[in-house]
Amino acid sequence: MRLIAALERRLERLFERPAARLFPTPIHPIQLQRRLERALEVERLEGASRVYAPDEYSLHVHPADLAALRREAPDLERELAAALVVRTRQRGYYLRRTPTVRIVGDDETPRGEAHVGASVSGGEEALPDDAPPSEATAVYRAPPVARPMAQLAVTEPSVGARRVRIDGALVRIGRAVDNDVVLLDPKVSRHHGELRVQRGTLVYRDLASTNGSLVNGTRVGELAVGLGDRIEVGDTTVIVEPV
Repeated sequence: MRLIAALERRLERLFERPAARLFPTPIHPIQLQRRLERALEVERLEGASRVYAPDEYSLHVHPADLAALRREAPDLERELAAALVVRTRQRGYYLRRTPTVRIVGDDETPRGEAHVGASVSGGEEALPDDAPPSEATAVYRAPPVARPMAQLAVTEPSVGARRVRIDGALVRIGRAVDNDVVLLDPKVSRHHGELRVQRGTLVYRDLASTNGSLVNGTRVGELAVGLGDRIEVGDTTVIVEPV
C-alpha cells in the first residue's frame, strides 16, 4: 500500500507542477484534504481487533501558499480535522483522540505542493491492550465490550450546564420522564435520541425526532461519536467529554 501511495504522489507531482507554472495560484484546500486522507490510509495502525487512524497530522506548504490559505480560510486546520473525523468514521477506524492538523510554512516545499506527516498518538507502543492473545485457542474468544469513560455536558436554553456520566450501555435523551437525560427544551421530542455503546464505540442515534439531530453541525440519523463531539437536539447542546 505504501508503494502505491508513493507512485500516486509521483504522478500528482508530474501533473501539478506544469499546472502551477501556467496558473500561479496557491494550493487549494481540497488538495490538502485529499493528501490528508491518503496519509490516513498509509499511516494507520492495525491492531488485533481494530484499526487505529492517525490523529496527529502536519502539512508543510510554501510560506506564500500558507499566507494565501490563512487569508482565504482562517479556520482551515479545524475544518480539515473535522473532515478527517468524518473520513475515519466512514472507514470504520478507531481514533485515540480528536485529530489535530497543523499547517506549517516550509521554504523547501515548492509552491502548489504539500508534504504530509501523520501518526497515531503514542505509536505502536500505545496499543498494548490490543495485542493478540498468546494462547492458541484464545483467538476464538469474543473480545470484551469496552465501556467508554466519558460524560455528557448538557446545556439547555435558560438552564445552567450540567454533566451526566455515561455509566451504562444506553443513554436515552428526550422530554419524557423515562429518559436517562430529561430535557425541558420544547423543541426536543419526547424520545429524541439515544447514545449506545457498541463494541467499545459510542454511537448516537436519532429516534425519528420531529426536529432532527445534528452532530458537529451536520444532520445525522446514526453516527459514532467521540470526545469533543457536539450533539444538538432542539436548542440544547450535548458535548461528549472525558471523565
